[in-house]
Amino acid sequence: MKILNLSIVLMLLAPAAWAAPAVIGKVERVRGPVECADETGAKRELKNGGDVYLRDVIETGSRGYVKIDLLDKTSLTAGASSRLVLDEFVYDADARSGKAAFSLARGLFRLVTGEIVKQNPENMKASLAVGDFGIRGTAVLAQTSADGSRVVLESRRQDAQLVRHVVVGGSEANGRRGETALENEGEACDVRPGQLPGQKFALGAKVLEAMQQALEPPLEDDVFDQVDKLNGSRSGRPGVQPRDMEGGQENDDSQPSHETRSGQ
Repeated sequence: MKILNLSIVLMLLAPAAWAAPAVIGKVERVRGPVECADETGAKRELKNGGDVYLRDVIETGSRGYVKIDLLDKTSLTAGASSRLVLDEFVYDADARSGKAAFSLARGLFRLVTGEIVKQNPENMKASLAVGDFGIRGTAVLAQTSADGSRVVLESRRQDAQLVRHVVVGGSEANGRRGETALENEGEACDVRPGQLPGQKFALGAKVLEAMQQALEPPLEDDVFDQVDKLNGSRSGRPGVQPRDMEGGQENDDSQPSHETRSGQ
């Protein structure tokens, strides 16, 4: 009897050990190799219509693509060779309010806000490999690596009552922080390691289109193979792959400035 009672006490003291992870959304579409690990490190294959859970770590392969629809109607798309973590997501469907945070650790992403931002504009944030951003009722493109990040306000077409913009943040090595606000479609900001975010600039149409194309659902594998043969290589998906967009800017009309302003 004492052994049985002790077992019951231990279960009551550590309920989290038996708690199922929280479902926070579903996979709208997945293509190519996409690996997902839960908070325990257990891995699974993502499938169309499958659940995603709080603190899932998702990585796409060189031909991978995934679009996730969260419970508040926020959508998050990751292109090829990307890594993201669903760090925080709390949502009250009745009040249409909550809080969300994501780590976009590597690659190319699109984030389109849902109900959380409509009720709580300050409650959705994303960290990048370098820098971070807060999103206020918009669609945002972000490309990030250890060498730096680029954030683009892709679209402002949402609830007309929202003050729609993106605040891009970054810090110097001494901890001093700065922010740059993007308020118009096509505006972008670059963040370099150990530097404040640069001044906003109008991203050239060719570079913007390249980023958008890289986030389109990829072709079927047999089409990949045919294109590879025509190209005489195993280069993967035709067209633009996620890469350092600064290189693509040289032949475009984008002229980013590296001026910064310090945060308060």
